[in-house]
Amino acid sequence: MSQSILFFLRTLLFHIGREIIKDVEDVRGDQMQGLKTFPIIFGVPAAQKITVIIFLILALFTLWPFFSGIYGSIYFAIVLIYNTLVIFVLYLFTRTQKNIANGHLGRILKIAMLGGLTAIAAGELERSFLRSSAF
Repeated sequence: MSQSILFFLRTLLFHIGREIIKDVEDVRGDQMQGLKTFPIIFGVPAAQKITVIIFLILALFTLWPFFSGIYGSIYFAIVLIYNTLVIFVLYLFTRTQKNIANGHLGRILKIAMLGGLTAIAAGELERSFLRSSAF
C-alpha cells in the first residue's frame, strides 16, 4: 500500500470518527435545530459502536508502517502515545456520560491529531537520516 493512500485513509478515518464524536457531543443542540446527524438518525449507541470500529481500524493503520519496516522506533513510540490518547477518548466516549457535551473529547482528539502528524514527520526524518550516509 502506498504511503499516500495510507496517509489518506488515516486522515479520513480519523476525521470521520472525530466528527461522529462531535455530533454526539452536540446531539441536544442538533435535535433542537432539526438536524439529521448520524447519532440522531441511528442513535448514540450505534454512533459509539461505529466510532470504536473506525478508531480500531485506524489504530491498525497507524501500526502498519512500523511493522512493515517503513518507519522505525521513533515513529512507533509516538504512535503508541497517539493510540493511547485515542483509546482514552474512546473509553470516555463509551463508558462515561460526564463531560460528553462540553467538547473535551474533540479537543483531546485535536491533540492526538497533532501527535499523529508528529509521528509521521518523525518517521520520515528518521527514515531519511538512516538512509543518508551520516553514519
